[in-house]
Amino acid sequence: MPSLDRDALVLQVRKELIETGTTSGQWDDTEIIEFLQEANEAITELAELEAIGNTVTVAGVETVDYPSGIARVSGIWCRKSGSTENWTKLRKASVDERLPDTGTATNRGMPSAYLIFAGKIYLLPIPDGVYDLNVFGHAAASNMVSGNVAPSFDSKFHPVLKNYAVARCKQKVDDPGYANYDANYQAGILGFRVWKLQQENHEGPRVVKIAEGMWD
Repeated sequence: MPSLDRDALVLQVRKELIETGTTSGQWDDTEIIEFLQEANEAITELAELEAIGNTVTVAGVETVDYPSGIARVSGIWCRKSGSTENWTKLRKASVDERLPDTGTATNRGMPSAYLIFAGKIYLLPIPDGVYDLNVFGHAAASNMVSGNVAPSFDSKFHPVLKNYAVARCKQKVDDPGYANYDANYQAGILGFRVWKLQQENHEGPRVVKIAEGMWD
């Protein structure tokens, strides 16, 4: 099935809504796009697409943001920026390691461990210079800010977003027909779970590379 971008999905939603009479003009594109994005994020989280991103440290700063496109971190590799040395895998640290008895992290050096806390990546020890980080994890959902943006997961499941959006639109105006679309959405989610399990058993997880020049 061909990929459906945001604009194509909005058109499909409006076609299903059959906007006439009392329902005409009930929903603007912004609201429909919000519903599509909600479903996109829910299914992308289920998909657990493996993604690779990169970032760099700042000397004396113990945190870095998640690379763009990464929603959940599962592993980090590090090396001195500009170096041709082998990459070093960072181990996952604990909160106790980051905060010694003084309550403040002070050690400086090449990072050897990381900690995920409050949406940030904390590095131990605090970087004493600029280091390249290759970050592995699960891909974040595509942000449907533009009409040509499509979900990252397999296109055969793009219509599931339509069912969710139609269900929410109909629910807003107390149309009992929303239940049918909601049931179709739930069935689509179940179908996605089964398909994902089959894919993993036969092909292994799909990897999405979201930054160029890694491992060079």
